[in-house]
Amino acid sequence: MKILITGSDGYVGWPLIITLAKKYNHKKVKIVGIDNLLRRRLVGKVGAHSAVKISSFDERKKFLKKLNKNVLMQKLDASDYKKINNLVKKYKFDYIINLAAQPSAPYSFLGINETNFTQNNNNQILRNFIWSINNNNLSKKCKLVHTTTTGVYGFPKIKIPEGFLKKGREKYPFGFMAGSWYHMSKCNDVNNLFLSNRVFKTQYHDFRTAIVIGLNYDAYDASDKLNYNTRFDYDYYFGVVVNRFISMALKKQDLTIYGKGLQKKPFISLNDCVKSLVNFINLKNAKKFEVYNQYTHMVSIKEISKLILKSKLVSKNVKFKNIKNPRIENETHKMRMENKNFTKILKSKAEPLRDTIFKTISLLKVNKAKFKTKFGK
Repeated sequence: MKILITGSDGYVGWPLIITLAKKYNHKKVKIVGIDNLLRRRLVGKVGAHSAVKISSFDERKKFLKKLNKNVLMQKLDASDYKKINNLVKKYKFDYIINLAAQPSAPYSFLGINETNFTQNNNNQILRNFIWSINNNNLSKKCKLVHTTTTGVYGFPKIKIPEGFLKKGREKYPFGFMAGSWYHMSKCNDVNNLFLSNRVFKTQYHDFRTAIVIGLNYDAYDASDKLNYNTRFDYDYYFGVVVNRFISMALKKQDLTIYGKGLQKKPFISLNDCVKSLVNFINLKNAKKFEVYNQYTHMVSIKEISKLILKSKLVSKNVKFKNIKNPRIENETHKMRMENKNFTKILKSKAEPLRDTIFKTISLLKVNKAKFKTKFGK
């Protein structure tokens, strides 16, 4: 079996390739990880940094090789079709897990150049894999696992189905109401995946990933935390709101909630995110194509804020306060979303949100995380 992981230097990609390296430590499985270090460059470009130290790309390559001799990590730009096609032609992968993307909605709004780059980069990467699978006659052999986002659904008032609206015996792709240029790039991915199955018979599996939070994962080894650490971004552009609130709390700053903070959104722990992707490999009776709403919790920012403040590692003087909402939005919208397909992949109870937040705060303390005084905008 041969597995390719793109974005293997990223927030989810690094824990994933470590977990796979430990699980499949034998000659019968070849694991290849590629990354062009885009996340590191863009975070630096906006003047931000990971709050916890992470090893360099070269250090990670050496670490993986010691962990598993059958793992290859290399710097490669997935938007370069010639390089991707040569790689796919050489290894004839059974699984391609595509995590590579410019992942920030705020960054995609910086200007026309950032918008164009986000959509061109993200969509080109997926098209490159679709065509390389087809051109190398791998449609029957290779399963393309691609992470889009629950953000493609927008905020409809209906209960969100898992990828398709059904009418009678027919079902139609659903997920085209994104609210950012980044999320719209993922809507384009949804279209291209559906088309690729229809015209090329591509076996695609679309994991519509919720907001991922946390630092811990099952394969994490605290005795060698530098090599096992994944990044923790908390800035306005690349840090999710949970990360920013945790950072503010540890700096003894009050948590500022826009408006009522009652709008519910989907979340998943890093551990469950990685676990589900690992579980998918060797899944018996997998369909030719499927969509999975990859989330475990539907909660509001206010609920998350309360959990953060319950941590014993957070000062009792820290409070949360509601401020005027600069956005035009339904502040009490309660998103509803199906995830039956996904729960079959996860195969276990979801990690409690409380545990995820408390473990994150603990690991930030252990790693002596460094934060700037101001957070976001």
